Amino acid sequence: MIDALPSPTLGLASDSGPAASVISGVPLLVVVFVSVVVIAASVSLHALVMRTIYNKLCRPSRRPWIRLSVMVITLLAAHLVQIVFFALAYQQLGDPAGDLRGAYDGSFGDAVYFSMAVFTTVGFGDITPVGHLRLLVGLEALAGLVLITWSASFTFVAMSRLTKIETDSAASVKRSDD
Repeated sequence: MIDALPSPTLGLASDSGPAASVISGVPLLVVVFVSVVVIAASVSLHALVMRTIYNKLCRPSRRPWIRLSVMVITLLAAHLVQIVFFALAYQQLGDPAGDLRGAYDGSFGDAVYFSMAVFTTVGFGDITPVGHLRLLVGLEALAGLVLITWSASFTFVAMSRLTKIETDSAASVKRSDD
């Protein structure tokens, strides 16, 4: 009876051979290449933004909370740009590399929405990837987790440094009054 069951496949033309690495005409290698390019662009942008923030905002100030607010808004903007990078990749790879199914109408807005859900690892489930596009989706979730964590740790260090500067300044003013 067990022999009558169909063999499981991965949604590919066959389980082995050259056709196994192609879905609807786009090789898996193309999806891997696009994934690497988008992740490299996202990490490079993030490093550049954080370096700029560090050089411009992480120095003595009378109002460290304003600097911290600007830092957080800037990091959020950087994350939004990274999300758009991935949304553009979904739009470019589109049907040939797989598909986004469910509540996805093919619009750029839906691609950004899906990318934001994946990047933040929320994953609502109303849009699901099919085919090789699943690789890009998984890598975006991993990259999003790493980049958001990087932002959080950077913000903590900057906040510690800026509030220490504020505390040191207040202590030196108090000593000079004594």
